[in-house]
Amino acid sequence: MRAEAVDDSVLPVSWRRTMTRERVSALRVQILHQRRSRGSGIQLKGRMRFAIVDTTLTTAPTGGCQTFLEHLAPSLERRGHQVSIVTEPGDEPAVADRLQRAGIRVLDDVWRRRFLPEERAHRLADWCKRERIDAYVISVSRDVGWLALPHLDRATQTAAVVHTDGRAFYEPLAHYGVYVDHAIGVSRETCRNIPLLCGVPEARTRQIPYGIERLSEAQLTERLEDSGLPRTLEIAYIGRLVHSQKRVLDLALLGSELAERNLPFVMHVIGAGEDASRLREALAGAGIGSRVRWWGWLTPSDVRARLRQLDALVLPSEFEGLPLVLLEAMGHGVVPVATHIASGNAELVRNGENGFLVAVGDIQGFVARLEELHRDPALLARLRRAAWTTTADYSVERMASAYEASFSGPGARAPRPVGQFPVMPSCRSPYPTWLRRVKWLVSGVLAGVRRRLRHRVLDNR
Repeated sequence: MRAEAVDDSVLPVSWRRTMTRERVSALRVQILHQRRSRGSGIQLKGRMRFAIVDTTLTTAPTGGCQTFLEHLAPSLERRGHQVSIVTEPGDEPAVADRLQRAGIRVLDDVWRRRFLPEERAHRLADWCKRERIDAYVISVSRDVGWLALPHLDRATQTAAVVHTDGRAFYEPLAHYGVYVDHAIGVSRETCRNIPLLCGVPEARTRQIPYGIERLSEAQLTERLEDSGLPRTLEIAYIGRLVHSQKRVLDLALLGSELAERNLPFVMHVIGAGEDASRLREALAGAGIGSRVRWWGWLTPSDVRARLRQLDALVLPSEFEGLPLVLLEAMGHGVVPVATHIASGNAELVRNGENGFLVAVGDIQGFVARLEELHRDPALLARLRRAAWTTTADYSVERMASAYEASFSGPGARAPRPVGQFPVMPSCRSPYPTWLRRVKWLVSGVLAGVRRRLRHRVLDNR
């Protein structure tokens, strides 16, 4: 999967005949950078080559950990840098496709499917050396992105992003922290926990929140003019439909209680995930199926369009990092009613000032806050504006500047021990290589069968 930003016709025919596909793709991207720089006045002196690893980019369901790249990568390119995003083939190419249409180089063939994780890591490290990567960023990766760290050129600066206040991000960073120059937390809480839980010193830890597109002052004023007399309250949940972290089944309890209190409401459910069918059954069982609008997975632009129609966003999560949807909702004048958790929610939401914070699992608390918003249009309008004002510092350009500064400054570097480094526990196996390879191949075939069956079911609906 490669970005076709520039047509082959820009390259001499003799070059196209003799060069490898990879080199042709690299030249296309280089020509695109040159055209952009001439048009924007950007000087390419000091340009950095970024490699961002996200092996979940094409795996459903995607969320803010993936879609933030749609802002970050183009913004870095506008500054004259070259960005390559490394992923692997999957059944949900939408985010990758949009990145490519924006002129971003997306690669899903750095390694072959049949390779074991450690073999993939060597291929990735070799690719980084050939491409002379300056900045290597692990965004989301279960194995290969981390396994490649000990094999990178020491001149390549490294970073890892902690998107969520949970073990999935802390544990690999704790193991490979000696190879990570910059540990990036998206919230204050994740930055506080990185030194405590991962052993990465504060000198190599930095907070870089997500950046968003928000309404203009004129667009917000137009929204506030619509906050008039009591009407049907438009509330929404937006995100992955899983109960283990997001507690999506609480939505059925919440909706049932709202109906019991005769509050006129419509609940919009935007997203996809493994517990979607359980949530649908729970909402139907609560007798509020007619009040629910199912939108499925929407593109970021479609989500922003939907946000313009909403009054409140409900976030019942047990833990988060810095929810991108929370930022985007507040930036569109949507009032958040979210759980009082340390990372993300409590950092953005000031209870009663720009939204509401409720204890995890407190259904009555959620309902009471939503009742207040419906009963008091002036309160709704005031919180809308306060929520929007809060997001003023969360711009895309500020996020890109922070990433750029992380790699261009003199800052502290990781020690990077030389020699053999133990593989992190989640990637160790007691089985011989030949058996692991057979298992890996079989699991890949089964995953392909499941993808085809899923697409067939969706096509028949």
